[in-house]
Amino acid sequence: ESRRVRDELSTLKRKTDALQERLVSLGLDLPNLTHPAVPDGHEPRTVAVVGPGHDLADVAAARPPAPHHLDIAEGLGGLIEMHNASHTSGPASYYLRGALAQLEMALAQFAFSKCIGAGFYPVSAPALIKDAVLAGCGYQPHTEATQTFSLAGAKHEGTCLSGTAEVPLAGMFMGKTLRWPDLPLRLVSFGPCFRSEVPPGAENAGLYRVRQFYKVEMFAVCGDDAGTSDAVLDEFVALQREMLDELGLHYKLLDMPTGDLGAPAYRKFDIEAWLPGRGKYGEVTSASNCTDFQSRRLGIRYRPRGGENTRFVHTVNGTAMAIPRVILAILENNVQADGSVTVPAALSPLMGGLASIRAPEDWVALREHFR
Repeated sequence: ESRRVRDELSTLKRKTDALQERLVSLGLDLPNLTHPAVPDGHEPRTVAVVGPGHDLADVAAARPPAPHHLDIAEGLGGLIEMHNASHTSGPASYYLRGALAQLEMALAQFAFSKCIGAGFYPVSAPALIKDAVLAGCGYQPHTEATQTFSLAGAKHEGTCLSGTAEVPLAGMFMGKTLRWPDLPLRLVSFGPCFRSEVPPGAENAGLYRVRQFYKVEMFAVCGDDAGTSDAVLDEFVALQREMLDELGLHYKLLDMPTGDLGAPAYRKFDIEAWLPGRGKYGEVTSASNCTDFQSRRLGIRYRPRGGENTRFVHTVNGTAMAIPRVILAILENNVQADGSVTVPAALSPLMGGLASIRAPEDWVALREHFR
């Protein structure tokens, strides 16, 4: 009799485990709620335009057409090299050379320093991420539409390459209970990002959409009051705008609609810079308030003032600097009639005082050397 009961319990446990796994899987597919002010549908609301007016013709008149950034870089001595990079790393890969390698480092240091100056705590985060952490942040690494690289082999099963530092920064708090006086915690991280899916087409040529790039990312953990996390989101957007203003870029700020929020975001703001070589705007930053979507999945709590029961925190994330796209914007907006590119004043001190990027006299020889 005891054996029969034991076998029945074992069978029931397997069924319960299977149902629990199915329940978790269904729960992970549920998106976050949305902020009442988020526009419905698929059309974003323009919050602000820095530069010419809303009309695209006005923008084009104020910012005349420019060569494509790949052509500009070629004229400067082949400073972006994608042909050899494709043989080395596959499609949508690139080398930055000479002054553009300096510009990459300058943009990283510029954004990192601005964030630290605004009270962010610097963190160097890992790029190898477990599937469970990605799922906890709202990413599904093994679906057909995934942009995530998964590592092969039994030794690396369940491990991916991070597409954004938001994920390892959130994972740093997984399963922890934070103290109310320590909130909000604002973090900044610089590191590599990996994206597997690069759609074909001229719009994505060059640096606009690549498989590996460097990015400076902002991340915050705060109390579960929506007003608090909304205020932190506003801080992120203000800092993003401040940096783009200092770089002299023309851009528009968008309140993203329900159809473009993605699963984790309660509210999201994108900033698109004017890219003359493409003849259109292109996204250069994004900032999202995820409220408790990620913290519930990752078990991140805090104990409110007065020692009440623990509550789930809110998380906020935002791009401080997506480096390749900003390099693209600087090249296409700052190219001069002689083919040189003016270095933004905010970056010149970080590039040894370089004020203008010009082709070296021996650029033909240099180009041949790298072929």
